[in-house]
Amino acid sequence: MQQIDSCIETTINRLSSEAGTMVSNFYLDLRSPGRQRITEKLVEQSIDLCRSRGIYAEREGNGLLVRVDLRTCYLNPGQAEMFNIAIGYTRSVHGNHL
Repeated sequence: MQQIDSCIETTINRLSSEAGTMVSNFYLDLRSPGRQRITEKLVEQSIDLCRSRGIYAEREGNGLLVRVDLRTCYLNPGQAEMFNIAIGYTRSVHGNHL
């Protein structure tokens, strides 16, 4: 689910802001073109995938409410590098010591 990586990377980008937030909330729509309905199996697999990356998720309507917390989620190597740059930036430019 590439959407999970996008959510993590957006949260990292938000870390660079003056607020320096480490947590972001998202809504992931599980509908796709041609899909008749969203099955419980799809929902469970999607939630399990989020959990495997250390991300909280719960069903809401046709999708998932997702909370990415950079302190607890699992980053891939590229995201870890982005995180280091973002944390350095927010500390040096905004004086945030998270």
